[in-house]
Order: sequence, then C-alpha cells, then structure tokens
Amino acid sequence: MSSTEVIRYHRGRIEVLIQPSQLDSPPSSVFVSRATSYGNKVWLRRILEECEGFIYWLDKHFLPIALESLWEAADGNRVSEVRILSLRLEQNSGRKALRDYRDLRGELGHRGISLEWRVVDSSQIKDTHDRWIIGVSSARNVPDVGTIYSGNHSELNRSEQSKALQKLFDGYWHVAQPIDPQ
Repeated sequence: MSSTEVIRYHRGRIEVLIQPSQLDSPPSSVFVSRATSYGNKVWLRRILEECEGFIYWLDKHFLPIALESLWEAADGNRVSEVRILSLRLEQNSGRKALRDYRDLRGELGHRGISLEWRVVDSSQIKDTHDRWIIGVSSARNVPDVGTIYSGNHSELNRSEQSKALQKLFDGYWHVAQPIDPQ
C-alpha cells in the first residue's frame, strides 16, 4: 500500500494518506470482513448510492435487514425505481418482513421512487449463482446480504457487464411474483 501512496510507513508509524470514506465513488473492489463490520454496511450503502436511474438488486437470499440500506441510499433525484429479486424464504416473507417492506415502499413513494420486491422459484433461477446490484450504467457483483452484515469474507466488485446483467435481471423479473400480493 505504501507504493500506491495509500499509506506511508516510517519507523513503525503508519500514516493514512487516502481516507476511503472521502473517495468520490467506492473503489472497484471492496473486501468484506468481520474486522470491518461497520464499513461493510457503509460500502453497501455507497454502492447503492452510485446507481443512477434505478436500483435492481438480485440476491436469492435477500434479507429485510438490507431495506435500511435502501432507505438511506435511495434518492428520488437519482433513481425512480428500486426492484428486489429473491427467492421466497422464511426470513423474508414473515409478517414483520412484509410490514417493513410495505413501510419502505410507502416512504420511497413519497420520494418519487417506486419499490417492488418479487420472488422467483428456485427452479427458474438455478443457473445463476452470483448476486448483483445494477444501475443504468453500473453494476456490482456482491455477496448475499447475510454475508455483508455478518462480515464473512467476500468482496463487492465492480462489473463491466451492466447491460447483460440488466437483460438477465429482466428475464427473471418477468417470471417472478410479487412477494406481497397486496
């Protein structure tokens, strides 16, 4: 890191030259670990904030705890639509999870942002393993929400495949059903 001028090391003293929180956008790769449990959530929010136009989030094991990150990141001046696509799991389809989803949907609606969460049958998405957060011109390959929040080792990586991922997401979206039929 010293050679890249991120830190300066001299006689046992480390000086941080670049603060990650002051970067204009998240780095192309962010390492997730238990040692950075707070930072993991901040980087997730910043990755959501870098999306323009819309936020499409494909995570087969999406957990309602991440709705808070969406609430923090979604800005009606930058995005008009948020779509979440997952499997129907016990952890994301209970009464509290659906209430939290409805509450967030209402609040984002006041910001001019539509929010929809759909679930897809595992047999229709079995050929996809990874998870992605996609905007009009950005995409990130991300671990599942549980990994980000637990701090198990993983990475949040920029992808250059945003158009292909939008097409993939749209295909799954059209066969999925609303998580909340109301």
